[in-house]
Amino acid sequence: MPHPARILMAEDDQHMASLFKQLLEQNGYEVQTTRTACETLAEAERTPFDVALVNLVLADSLQVSDGLELIARLHTAHPQMPVLLFTGCPSFETAVAAIKLGAYDHIFKPVEIEESLARIGKALASRRWMTERVVLGLTETLQDALIGHTPLMQALFERIRQAAGQECPVLIRGESGTGKTLVARAIYQHSNRTSRPLAAVNCIGASVTALESELFGHEPGVFKGAAAARIGLLERMSGGTILIKGIGDLWPGTQAKLLSVLQDKTIQRLGGGQKFEVDIRIIASTHRDLEKSVLQGQFNEELYFLLNGQRICVPPLRARSDDIPALVKYFERKYHRESGTLQIPVSEGATNKSLQRAWLGNVGELEKVVRKRLLAARDSVR
Repeated sequence: MPHPARILMAEDDQHMASLFKQLLEQNGYEVQTTRTACETLAEAERTPFDVALVNLVLADSLQVSDGLELIARLHTAHPQMPVLLFTGCPSFETAVAAIKLGAYDHIFKPVEIEESLARIGKALASRRWMTERVVLGLTETLQDALIGHTPLMQALFERIRQAAGQECPVLIRGESGTGKTLVARAIYQHSNRTSRPLAAVNCIGASVTALESELFGHEPGVFKGAAAARIGLLERMSGGTILIKGIGDLWPGTQAKLLSVLQDKTIQRLGGGQKFEVDIRIIASTHRDLEKSVLQGQFNEELYFLLNGQRICVPPLRARSDDIPALVKYFERKYHRESGTLQIPVSEGATNKSLQRAWLGNVGELEKVVRKRLLAARDSVR
């Protein structure tokens, strides 16, 4: 079974450290607390942590008076470990300074539990995407993988390697369930940006305000509920990579703002007049027919052409049915491990039937079917 995520918390207030440690442990995390910068750096060297929380004020022999130097040192030594500023001095300027030094995000005290857990969850997802490799091709391991040996998949792997070696945007096309997110992760992991984070935002079903706030950030009072300023993902991830999932569902006004980011390398927070330079590589994915959307005036033509310069099409499962037996075996191993049960393989007859199926939900549908059959077989022998 996967090990619980490990969190390193540098907090000199013992009462706060105890309370937040208890909260995190109740949510399934392992937490190690430290009180000084020296202790924090030493602990980070001894133990591989998934996320670090650093208080703003930590005075010790390193003479780190505001925590910012500690954030910079942790980021330099462990670039794939997201570091969050954890402070009771909610200065927006300090949060910006921390992010420029390598912080992934910030949590202000007094802690809002749901928001804090959500920010830590996003940091952990970024950590996983940075460190857990996506295997290309056939494999006996249980890592995340794009399984296949057919010519279509070999061509896909070559396109991934080509796109990874460049800095321009990438557009990943494919039906639902084909593995577009795995393709994006593989591009990132073969790129020159692996020491900076990879984050994702999903356009499907998101409101305009929520999505634009997530991407661009906002100034206080710009909309109802915006009591404090927010640093957007594009600003926080500068130097890194952002996957925009479901870009075909992006609202026209937001498309125009994103086009400005790609053309000018700047962002503007909602309600703000100042522009900020950003260095972001954008990978976008969609299952929609963007050419049709452009003709109907639903998708910005300039944005389409900028994204479409590096296009990767992920084939549907029905076009590479010879890969199905290998996929079935991979999902068998995966769910035997996760459930901790004895191996109960999918029958040869069931696998042969799988070769004849249309699989409109593609690899995602096949995975669900294999898991369901394994669970049913397990329950029948209990």
